[in-house]
Amino acid sequence: MQIEPMSYQAFWSIIDSTASHEAAPQIQLDHLADRLSLLSPDELVAYEMALDEELRRAYSWDLIGVADILNRGVTDDGFLYFRLWLISKGSKVFETAIESPDDIVSAALSPGPGGYYELEGLLFTAKEVWSKKTGQDAQDFPFYAGMDDFSAPTGQPLGDDDDVKKRFPKLWKRFRD
Repeated sequence: MQIEPMSYQAFWSIIDSTASHEAAPQIQLDHLADRLSLLSPDELVAYEMALDEELRRAYSWDLIGVADILNRGVTDDGFLYFRLWLISKGSKVFETAIESPDDIVSAALSPGPGGYYELEGLLFTAKEVWSKKTGQDAQDFPFYAGMDDFSAPTGQPLGDDDDVKKRFPKLWKRFRD
């Protein structure tokens, strides 16, 4: 049986149901685990595939710039964790960031653990729930073609700090000035 990604609506329904706890990341992750525990192992794979699709949508130069501003620098891993943090904020904040990155400045932007705008734990939640359901190690979570297969970020590459400041003046003013 071929597993298809969970629908956009179903995925965001799950995330949005936990986003009210975004200021307390561990509580949010616990609520997410509770929601995911209602799914079958195949549905957990479908959820993870949908998460991967949203991570791909957020793989852009603009969001690298946002992550750089908020976290005062960005690495490859840091950008992944930033995109996970962004997803944890819910569909409204996520879609705003995709469409008009500088406008997320008006959203409540609570940092994750350690004061960074990152949430690495979101990457493991479905795998841990799957492991409990199946009795298999989380590292045995089914791999599917295309997972983590990112080429280059979309959009216009970033220049120096002056370029980033011009592209995201609201965020720069709030987090860097």
